[in-house]
Amino acid sequence: MAQTILDKILKDLNAGRFVAAQKRVRAAAKKEPMNAPLQNLAGLCFARAGQHRAATGFFAVAAKLLPQELDYRVNYVQSLVMSGEVRRAESEIARAELLFPNVLKLLYLRGLAKLQGGDFHAAIRAANAALERAPNYEDALNVRGQAYSGLSEAEKSLADFNKIVTLNPDYLDARINACDRLLELSRFVDARAGFEAVLARDPVNAYALSKLALLKDASTLGEIVAVAESEIAKVPKDSVRRVLLHMAMANAFDRQGEKAKAMAHLNDAHALDARRRPYTTAEAWAEQRKIKALFEDDAPSPPLIALEETPCPLFVVGLPRSGTTLVEMILSAHPSVASMGELVAAERHFRLIFDGITTVEQSHVDAFAQGYRDDLGALPANASHFVDKMPANYRYIPLILAAFPNARVIDVRRDPRDVALSMWRQRFPMAGMNFASKMANIADQANLYRTYMADWQRAYPIKILSIDYEALVEDHCHFAHSIALHCGLEWHEAMSRPEDNRALVRTASVHQVRQRVHNRSVGNWTVLGDNLKVLEARLDPALWPELALGANV
Repeated sequence: MAQTILDKILKDLNAGRFVAAQKRVRAAAKKEPMNAPLQNLAGLCFARAGQHRAATGFFAVAAKLLPQELDYRVNYVQSLVMSGEVRRAESEIARAELLFPNVLKLLYLRGLAKLQGGDFHAAIRAANAALERAPNYEDALNVRGQAYSGLSEAEKSLADFNKIVTLNPDYLDARINACDRLLELSRFVDARAGFEAVLARDPVNAYALSKLALLKDASTLGEIVAVAESEIAKVPKDSVRRVLLHMAMANAFDRQGEKAKAMAHLNDAHALDARRRPYTTAEAWAEQRKIKALFEDDAPSPPLIALEETPCPLFVVGLPRSGTTLVEMILSAHPSVASMGELVAAERHFRLIFDGITTVEQSHVDAFAQGYRDDLGALPANASHFVDKMPANYRYIPLILAAFPNARVIDVRRDPRDVALSMWRQRFPMAGMNFASKMANIADQANLYRTYMADWQRAYPIKILSIDYEALVEDHCHFAHSIALHCGLEWHEAMSRPEDNRALVRTASVHQVRQRVHNRSVGNWTVLGDNLKVLEARLDPALWPELALGANV
């Protein structure tokens, strides 16, 4: 192919003009389907834009055309992992190892695949295997650090990221990961210093700017606004950096009290994200029908393995940003309750075990129970209970209660309009939260949640305690007593002071839960502006009878 075309593609790619690069390379790859380097370049044009599923096809062709080229296989595996196709990735790794035995990069990729699939223990084992041969292998340390984070072992995670920074001060992703762990540990001053160190090496780092807009004193945010505003004009519209720069400006304006300007930048950020991260309503509702069909009769009998001797699981569920972290802090303030954060174990083992299953057998329940327990991180020796605060576990309540007969569920309900506002003020990069970038999809997710919970509350009224967030923040001491009673806990005075709880917080609530409980976040949804019309138009009045839907449309 003409060198001028290749030069233009590479120029666009290196400048971050991904749409232009993709347009050129797609046409070129179609003309030369047997050109492996060109197919690989096409994959890179999509992968660097975060469109890993589209990249996979090109990388697959390149790897098939030149199977002896390790870089092409590595790119293919990485695109599979980032697309969430973990099983295919692991299969490709095994095939590659036949051609390239004892390659450190493949060990790292195995760890990355396990990490993406939520098998954090296996990710650590794979990373350790690589680190035994190369103790300073930065990418393996990065995988292990993220896996420790997934197990809520923030100190171990922080140690790995700090080691990477010591080895390579310019490894900015490691610096950023270290800063995020510091936030989880409520070491806000250290986190601020860490993000400022990132800016010292990359003055326009969009992620660091977005975080410092939350951490710096509000009177000093003018510089962040100026840098972000100047940089937005230079960044391609399809770049994730542009999304983060809008978030930085939104955070800064919000803290300066300029709510309209903040909302305008939030709208721009989410509009860009929604195009990059599609959400399929039909798939979410199809899963709801599948799960309901699996458990429409009484739940299976309790598992055959003995579970009562192990710490009792407490599941806090609800919509994201509904107050689940506050309830977790109330519970884990009790000295016998361990906070485990948002565990991916329930979803991971549901998908592993129930893919293609139409009838639930006792063996499925036993496998789920054992797999969930195996995925747990270390629990304190004195823990009689532990909290899994993954909000979306509401989907699996019948299975959870079958697997753990001594478990209890706390469902936190909140006005979906305030939920939507709270989501809109954040950015959730994980795939399971793609719906949060579009107001209509947030409404759909709220309807979905209500539909699930209506079924489960009828089936398991004793095991599920439902709490309204608005009532909770008005009198959290009263509800803390109710929560303790529901969970079989003796009352402990610390439960009335969740703001004093130093438990790890790995969510966007890390700043709020360190404050005394307040009701200042109730009823603020009017600032959504035109977004409110979209939201209310999609909320189902039959599912939300307590709301005066339509009054604001």
